[in-house]
Amino acid sequence: MRDSAKINGSATSLSFSNNGFLVSSNQGEIYIFDIRKTSTCVKKFDDEGSYNTLNIDVSSNNKYLASSSITGIVNLYEMENVLSE
Repeated sequence: MRDSAKINGSATSLSFSNNGFLVSSNQGEIYIFDIRKTSTCVKKFDDEGSYNTLNIDVSSNNKYLASSSITGIVNLYEMENVLSE
């Protein structure tokens, strides 16, 4: 194993982007890790309206992040805004 990352709660979904990877948790949080920096968490935020984020994915152009939760809510985030906030 090259490296590992730790989040709060259980990991429910994993998705790779062009420069890192994202992990969602059963506590409605999304973590963004930069794999170029030894799996450093560069952003953690609450998935709006989510109790338990089930799925996350990043668009092929790395511009959007989509998430869905057990509550039926689907969110679409602009990656640029997420990383800058």
